[in-house]
Amino acid sequence: MRSVSRCKRGVLCDVMRCDQMTRKCLILAIIKEGNIERCKRSINETCAFALPFMFRSRPTSHRKPVNQYCSWVNMKFITPLLLVSLSLQNVEAATWYFLRWYTPSTSVQLQKFSMEMVVPPIKQAGTYYLWPGLQDTGNTGVYQEVLDGRKGAWWIGAGWCCSNPSLPWGSGFSAPVGSKVTISNTRDTNGINWTATMNMGSSSTKDSFPLGYKNMNQALLAIELTGVTWDFGPLTWNNVVMVMNTTQTAWCTKAPENYGSATKYTMTTPKAVTSGGLTTCTIDQVVMQGPA
Repeated sequence: MRSVSRCKRGVLCDVMRCDQMTRKCLILAIIKEGNIERCKRSINETCAFALPFMFRSRPTSHRKPVNQYCSWVNMKFITPLLLVSLSLQNVEAATWYFLRWYTPSTSVQLQKFSMEMVVPPIKQAGTYYLWPGLQDTGNTGVYQEVLDGRKGAWWIGAGWCCSNPSLPWGSGFSAPVGSKVTISNTRDTNGINWTATMNMGSSSTKDSFPLGYKNMNQALLAIELTGVTWDFGPLTWNNVVMVMNTTQTAWCTKAPENYGSATKYTMTTPKAVTSGGLTTCTIDQVVMQGPA
Protein backbone atom coordinates (compact mmCIF):
# COMPACT_ATOMS: atom_id res chain seq x y z
CA MET A 1 0.00 0.00 0.00
CA ARG A 2 3.00 2.33 0.30
CA SER A 3 4.79 1.48 -2.93
CA VAL A 4 5.62 3.98 -5.64
CA SER A 5 2.77 2.58 -7.73
CA ARG A 6 0.37 3.75 -5.04
CA CYS A 7 1.30 7.33 -5.85
CA LYS A 8 -0.48 6.97 -9.19
CA ARG A 9 -3.55 5.20 -7.88
CA GLY A 10 -6.77 7.08 -8.06
CA VAL A 11 -5.59 10.01 -10.15
CA LEU A 12 -8.33 10.96 -12.56
CA CYS A 13 -6.92 14.05 -14.28
CA ASP A 14 -6.68 12.26 -17.62
CA VAL A 15 -3.63 10.45 -16.34
CA MET A 16 -3.73 7.90 -19.13
CA ARG A 17 -3.39 10.65 -21.73
CA CYS A 18 -0.74 12.33 -19.63
CA ASP A 19 1.23 9.11 -19.29
CA GLN A 20 1.07 8.40 -23.00
CA MET A 21 2.02 11.98 -23.87
CA THR A 22 4.88 11.98 -21.39
CA ARG A 23 6.33 8.73 -22.71
CA LYS A 24 5.96 9.96 -26.29
CA CYS A 25 7.75 13.13 -25.26
CA LEU A 26 10.56 11.21 -23.62
CA ILE A 27 11.06 8.85 -26.53
CA LEU A 28 10.62 11.28 -29.42
CA ALA A 29 11.54 14.71 -28.11
CA ILE A 30 14.39 13.78 -25.81
CA ILE A 31 15.89 10.54 -27.10
CA LYS A 32 15.65 11.29 -30.81
CA GLU A 33 15.90 15.06 -30.86
CA GLY A 34 17.28 16.12 -27.49
CA ASN A 35 14.80 19.00 -27.55
CA ILE A 36 13.70 19.82 -24.01
CA GLU A 37 11.58 22.79 -25.11
CA ARG A 38 9.48 20.50 -27.25
CA CYS A 39 9.07 18.30 -24.20
CA LYS A 40 7.69 21.22 -22.23
CA ARG A 41 5.30 22.25 -24.97
CA SER A 42 4.10 18.70 -25.63
CA ILE A 43 3.05 17.87 -22.12
CA ASN A 44 2.24 21.28 -20.69
CA GLU A 45 -1.50 21.30 -21.35
CA THR A 46 -2.05 17.56 -21.13
CA CYS A 47 -0.20 17.06 -17.87
CA ALA A 48 -0.60 20.35 -16.05
CA PHE A 49 -2.98 18.81 -13.54
CA ALA A 50 -1.73 15.24 -13.57
CA LEU A 51 2.00 15.83 -13.12
CA PRO A 52 1.76 16.77 -9.43
CA PHE A 53 0.52 13.23 -8.73
CA MET A 54 3.19 11.37 -10.66
CA PHE A 55 6.18 11.90 -8.40
CA ARG A 56 6.70 12.11 -4.66
CA SER A 57 8.27 15.60 -4.77
CA ARG A 58 5.37 17.51 -6.25
CA PRO A 59 5.28 21.32 -6.30
CA THR A 60 1.87 22.85 -5.71
CA SER A 61 1.66 24.99 -8.85
CA HIS A 62 0.71 23.37 -12.14
CA ARG A 63 3.16 24.99 -14.55
CA LYS A 64 6.11 24.63 -12.22
CA PRO A 65 5.92 20.81 -12.16
CA VAL A 66 5.95 20.71 -15.96
CA ASN A 67 9.14 22.73 -16.20
CA GLN A 68 10.75 20.96 -13.26
CA TYR A 69 9.80 17.55 -14.57
CA CYS A 70 11.16 18.15 -18.05
CA SER A 71 14.33 19.73 -16.72
CA TRP A 72 14.73 16.88 -14.26
CA VAL A 73 14.38 14.32 -17.05
CA ASN A 74 16.80 16.25 -19.25
CA MET A 75 19.42 16.50 -16.51
CA LYS A 76 19.14 13.07 -14.94
CA PHE A 77 17.86 10.61 -17.49
CA ILE A 78 18.91 11.36 -21.07
CA THR A 79 21.75 8.84 -20.95
CA PRO A 80 19.76 6.12 -19.13
CA LEU A 81 16.84 6.65 -21.49
CA LEU A 82 19.05 6.07 -24.48
CA LEU A 83 19.73 2.62 -23.05
CA VAL A 84 16.18 1.74 -22.04
CA SER A 85 14.01 3.49 -24.62
CA LEU A 86 12.51 0.24 -25.84
CA SER A 87 11.43 -0.77 -22.37
CA LEU A 88 9.90 2.66 -21.79
CA GLN A 89 7.61 2.10 -24.73
CA ASN A 90 6.20 -0.96 -22.98
CA VAL A 91 5.25 0.77 -19.70
CA GLU A 92 1.58 0.08 -19.04
CA ALA A 93 -0.91 2.80 -18.22
CA ALA A 94 -3.98 2.23 -16.10
CA THR A 95 -7.32 1.55 -17.75
CA TRP A 96 -10.13 3.59 -16.20
CA TYR A 97 -13.83 2.95 -15.80
CA PHE A 98 -15.73 5.38 -13.61
CA LEU A 99 -18.97 7.20 -13.00
CA ARG A 100 -18.74 10.74 -11.66
CA TRP A 101 -21.18 13.20 -10.10
CA TYR A 102 -20.29 16.90 -9.88
CA THR A 103 -21.54 19.62 -7.58
CA PRO A 104 -23.58 22.22 -9.53
CA SER A 105 -20.89 24.88 -8.96
CA THR A 106 -17.46 25.18 -7.36
CA SER A 107 -19.00 27.00 -4.39
CA VAL A 108 -20.98 23.87 -3.52
CA GLN A 109 -19.29 21.07 -1.56
CA LEU A 110 -20.06 17.45 -0.92
CA GLN A 111 -20.74 16.84 2.76
CA LYS A 112 -21.21 13.08 2.69
CA PHE A 113 -20.67 10.14 0.36
CA SER A 114 -21.71 6.67 1.49
CA MET A 115 -22.63 3.31 -0.02
CA GLU A 116 -22.48 -0.46 0.33
CA MET A 117 -19.92 -2.19 -1.90
CA VAL A 118 -20.42 -5.84 -2.85
CA VAL A 119 -17.02 -7.53 -3.13
CA PRO A 120 -16.72 -9.24 -6.55
CA PRO A 121 -14.83 -12.45 -7.41
CA ILE A 122 -11.08 -12.32 -8.03
CA LYS A 123 -9.34 -14.78 -10.37
CA GLN A 124 -5.70 -13.80 -9.95
CA ALA A 125 -3.30 -11.43 -8.23
CA GLY A 126 -3.07 -8.19 -10.16
CA THR A 127 -3.34 -4.44 -9.98
CA TYR A 128 -7.08 -4.21 -9.45
CA TYR A 129 -8.17 -1.05 -7.64
CA LEU A 130 -11.93 -0.67 -7.14
CA TRP A 131 -13.02 2.32 -5.15
CA PRO A 132 -15.44 5.09 -4.27
CA GLY A 133 -13.77 8.46 -3.88
CA LEU A 134 -13.99 12.22 -3.70
CA GLN A 135 -11.95 14.76 -5.65
CA ASP A 136 -11.58 18.47 -5.00
CA THR A 137 -11.95 21.45 -7.31
CA GLY A 138 -8.19 21.70 -7.78
CA ASN A 139 -7.83 17.99 -8.61
CA THR A 140 -5.05 17.80 -6.03
CA GLY A 141 -5.76 14.16 -5.16
CA VAL A 142 -8.45 11.68 -4.32
CA TYR A 143 -9.91 10.64 -0.97
CA GLN A 144 -10.93 7.02 -1.34
CA GLU A 145 -11.54 3.52 0.00
CA VAL A 146 -9.64 1.14 -2.23
CA LEU A 147 -10.47 -2.53 -2.73
CA ASP A 148 -7.02 -3.83 -3.67
CA GLY A 149 -6.46 -7.15 -5.48
CA ARG A 150 -2.68 -7.21 -5.79
CA LYS A 151 -2.28 -10.18 -3.42
CA GLY A 152 -4.84 -12.36 -5.19
CA ALA A 153 -7.38 -11.72 -2.42
CA TRP A 154 -9.18 -8.49 -1.66
CA TRP A 155 -8.08 -5.99 0.96
CA ILE A 156 -9.79 -2.63 1.52
CA GLY A 157 -8.36 0.49 3.11
CA ALA A 158 -9.08 4.21 3.30
CA GLY A 159 -6.73 7.05 2.49
CA TRP A 160 -5.75 10.15 0.57
CA CYS A 161 -3.77 9.78 -2.64
CA CYS A 162 -1.24 11.04 -2.84
CA SER A 163 0.22 14.37 -1.64
CA ASN A 164 -0.69 17.99 -0.91
CA PRO A 165 -0.88 17.00 1.88
CA SER A 166 1.13 13.81 2.30
CA LEU A 167 -0.83 11.68 4.78
CA PRO A 168 -0.34 8.17 6.13
CA TRP A 169 -2.73 5.61 4.70
CA GLY A 170 -5.61 4.68 6.98
CA SER A 171 -6.62 1.31 8.36
CA GLY A 172 -8.27 -1.57 6.53
CA PHE A 173 -9.17 -5.25 6.50
CA SER A 174 -9.50 -8.32 4.28
CA ALA A 175 -12.75 -8.48 2.31
CA PRO A 176 -13.86 -11.97 1.22
CA VAL A 177 -15.61 -12.42 -2.11
CA GLY A 178 -19.35 -11.84 -1.77
CA SER A 179 -19.08 -9.80 1.41
CA LYS A 180 -20.71 -6.39 1.70
CA VAL A 181 -18.67 -3.44 2.94
CA THR A 182 -20.57 -0.41 4.24
CA ILE A 183 -18.57 2.74 3.54
CA SER A 184 -19.22 6.27 4.78
CA ASN A 185 -17.27 9.48 4.17
CA THR A 186 -18.45 12.49 6.15
CA ARG A 187 -17.15 16.03 6.39
CA ASP A 188 -17.02 16.94 10.07
CA THR A 189 -19.16 19.86 11.20
CA ASN A 190 -16.02 21.67 12.38
CA GLY A 191 -14.83 21.74 8.77
CA ILE A 192 -11.42 20.30 9.65
CA ASN A 193 -11.61 16.59 8.88
CA TRP A 194 -13.20 14.07 6.60
CA THR A 195 -13.97 10.87 8.50
CA ALA A 196 -14.01 7.49 6.77
CA THR A 197 -15.77 4.51 8.32
CA MET A 198 -15.95 0.98 6.93
CA ASN A 199 -17.93 -1.94 8.34
CA MET A 200 -18.15 -5.57 7.29
CA GLY A 201 -19.47 -8.00 9.88
CA SER A 202 -17.10 -7.89 12.85
CA SER A 203 -14.51 -5.83 10.93
CA SER A 204 -14.67 -2.06 11.19
CA THR A 205 -12.41 0.96 10.79
CA LYS A 206 -12.63 4.67 11.44
CA ASP A 207 -10.05 7.15 10.17
CA SER A 208 -9.99 10.93 10.03
CA PHE A 209 -8.07 12.92 7.44
CA PRO A 210 -7.44 16.70 7.70
CA LEU A 211 -8.98 17.45 4.32
CA GLY A 212 -11.96 19.57 5.33
CA TYR A 213 -10.42 22.67 3.80
CA LYS A 214 -10.55 21.10 0.33
CA ASN A 215 -13.70 21.72 -1.69
CA MET A 216 -14.74 18.20 -2.64
CA ASN A 217 -16.86 18.74 -5.73
CA GLN A 218 -16.69 15.31 -7.40
CA ALA A 219 -17.97 11.92 -6.23
CA LEU A 220 -16.78 8.83 -8.08
CA LEU A 221 -17.36 5.11 -8.32
CA ALA A 222 -14.23 3.85 -10.02
CA ILE A 223 -12.42 0.83 -11.41
CA GLU A 224 -8.70 1.23 -12.08
CA LEU A 225 -6.84 -1.63 -13.77
CA THR A 226 -3.18 -1.96 -14.72
CA GLY A 227 -1.93 -5.03 -16.56
CA VAL A 228 -5.23 -6.84 -15.99
CA THR A 229 -8.68 -6.81 -17.57
CA TRP A 230 -12.17 -6.47 -16.15
CA ASP A 231 -12.47 -10.19 -15.44
CA PHE A 232 -14.30 -10.06 -12.09
CA GLY A 233 -17.84 -9.57 -13.34
CA PRO A 234 -20.28 -6.84 -12.26
CA LEU A 235 -19.39 -4.44 -9.46
CA THR A 236 -22.48 -3.61 -7.41
CA TRP A 237 -23.00 -0.57 -5.20
CA ASN A 238 -26.09 -0.40 -2.99
CA ASN A 239 -27.67 2.55 -1.19
CA VAL A 240 -25.42 5.22 -2.69
CA VAL A 241 -25.97 8.49 -0.80
CA MET A 242 -24.52 11.92 -1.60
CA VAL A 243 -25.19 15.09 0.39
CA MET A 244 -24.35 18.58 -0.90
CA ASN A 245 -24.86 22.03 0.60
CA THR A 246 -27.24 23.21 -2.10
CA THR A 247 -30.96 23.27 -2.79
CA GLN A 248 -30.44 22.36 -6.44
CA THR A 249 -31.36 18.80 -7.43
CA ALA A 250 -30.47 18.37 -11.11
CA TRP A 251 -26.97 17.15 -10.20
CA CYS A 252 -28.68 14.17 -8.55
CA THR A 253 -31.45 13.36 -10.99
CA LYS A 254 -29.43 13.52 -14.21
CA ALA A 255 -27.12 10.72 -15.33
CA PRO A 256 -23.56 10.79 -14.00
CA GLU A 257 -20.56 11.27 -16.24
CA ASN A 258 -19.55 7.91 -17.73
CA TYR A 259 -15.85 8.50 -18.38
CA GLY A 260 -15.10 7.86 -22.03
CA SER A 261 -18.46 6.05 -22.31
CA ALA A 262 -16.33 3.08 -21.25
CA THR A 263 -18.67 1.46 -18.72
CA LYS A 264 -21.86 -0.48 -19.27
CA TYR A 265 -23.96 0.16 -16.19
CA THR A 266 -27.47 0.19 -14.75
CA MET A 267 -28.79 2.54 -12.11
CA THR A 268 -32.07 2.87 -10.26
CA THR A 269 -33.85 6.22 -10.40
CA PRO A 270 -32.12 8.75 -8.10
CA LYS A 271 -34.22 10.42 -5.40
CA ALA A 272 -33.42 13.96 -4.23
CA VAL A 273 -34.66 15.44 -0.94
CA THR A 274 -33.87 19.01 0.13
CA SER A 275 -33.98 20.20 3.73
CA GLY A 276 -32.14 22.85 5.72
CA GLY A 277 -30.09 24.02 2.76
CA LEU A 278 -28.82 20.50 2.03
CA THR A 279 -29.82 18.13 -0.75
CA THR A 280 -29.56 14.40 -0.15
CA CYS A 281 -29.38 12.19 -3.23
CA THR A 282 -30.13 8.48 -2.79
CA ILE A 283 -29.59 5.83 -5.45
CA ASP A 284 -30.73 2.39 -4.38
CA GLN A 285 -28.34 0.54 -6.67
CA VAL A 286 -25.64 1.12 -9.26
CA VAL A 287 -24.25 -1.90 -11.12
CA MET A 288 -21.10 -1.44 -13.19
CA GLN A 289 -21.68 -4.41 -15.48
CA GLY A 290 -18.55 -4.43 -17.61
CA PRO A 291 -16.74 -2.58 -20.39
CA ALA A 292 -19.07 -0.94 -22.89
